[in-house]
Amino acid sequence: MRDFIKKILVLFTILFMSIPSAITGSFISSVKAEENNPLNIETRRIDEHTTITQNGCYRKIEKTDATDWSVPRKPIDLVILQDASGSFRTTIPSVKRALKRLTTYVSPEQYDETNPYLVKTDDPRTTDRVFVASYQGLDQVRYFENNDFSGSPANVYTDANSTGKNYTYGNSGLTSDQNKVHSFIDNIAVDGGTPTVPAIDDTIAQYNRVKGNMENGRKTVFLLVTDGVANGYRLPGSNTVVMDKSWTRTDAIQKAWGVDSYPEAAQDITGRANELKAAG
Repeated sequence: MRDFIKKILVLFTILFMSIPSAITGSFISSVKAEENNPLNIETRRIDEHTTITQNGCYRKIEKTDATDWSVPRKPIDLVILQDASGSFRTTIPSVKRALKRLTTYVSPEQYDETNPYLVKTDDPRTTDRVFVASYQGLDQVRYFENNDFSGSPANVYTDANSTGKNYTYGNSGLTSDQNKVHSFIDNIAVDGGTPTVPAIDDTIAQYNRVKGNMENGRKTVFLLVTDGVANGYRLPGSNTVVMDKSWTRTDAIQKAWGVDSYPEAAQDITGRANELKAAG
């Protein structure tokens, strides 16, 4: 019997999935696309639990850990963090359907390890639990007169035209009530920026406060669903979530692209990527 529990961090893609019935015992070795391969896809094995697949701006990070999917099996806590930023406007209906499938329960008698669902027993200590959260928005957009975002910002914008929706985070609580979980998913409304790291911090903190002593070998599966660059972070010692951008980069990009808008590419992408790596 293959023993797996899947911890997946998905960046720049929408996840349409259910808990997998089996995961191959071997990992994909590091492969660099040939120079004549127009897709330039690269897959790297970081360690025995982690692989990264990259195709241009698209990057998928997959992590695995072991558990037993056969019945009787150890219970799990499924923690889902859903990006509710504005870029999900056209895809959120499909994402919601996938999330509701993922958080549907069956009885132990109905459980099929080749097509796993969450399991609800007559004992809360052995029933799977769900904690689903969503996040979006920025409180400030700060512009710097340099490329390295050093010193104080030249301009700070807090109006809705600049920031969109303010930072908003919510969750269902830790529950085995399928109706409560599905209602939370149905009510996710998309808008605003993508403050992924603050939301990860908030989710871990709130889940840790309520998870209890994890009886019967209970394990946690953490699933992040996002489709874009993490563009917001929390100022140190503050609850304010901001995005940093560069006037220097903005001017250069506008000239190169022939646009008069304020491109997101002018932000501190490297800084946000490093924060996301540290958080994950």
